[in-house]
Amino acid sequence: MASHRASKRLEKARELLVERADELSVALEQFRSATCAGIELSRQGVSLLDGLDETGGPSVRTNLNMALDAMEGARREVRAAMIGVAIEEGMTVGQLAKALGLSRQLLYRVASEDRPK
Repeated sequence: MASHRASKRLEKARELLVERADELSVALEQFRSATCAGIELSRQGVSLLDGLDETGGPSVRTNLNMALDAMEGARREVRAAMIGVAIEEGMTVGQLAKALGLSRQLLYRVASEDRPK
């Protein structure tokens, strides 16, 4: 059985991952909408520059990049928290890697990055 601290860390990491997934979903929908609008404007003969200006291209792209970065950070934290729980429960990194469909090398790297410096 994992310690309360390790289990709580994993729970919080998973909750954050869900929040980041929701934020990414919104950013992807905005990006999709802006892209579709850009296609339509292009069909109407609007210049690329005017189309990007009209659809909010730069801010939409920036928001999507920020959401992607936040999602990736949350995924890394979940992996690190899972490693902590798995080790406390007596599981090997190899067993966890197999259960998650990831390489042992990736999980060892995540574990080493998560150690206090």
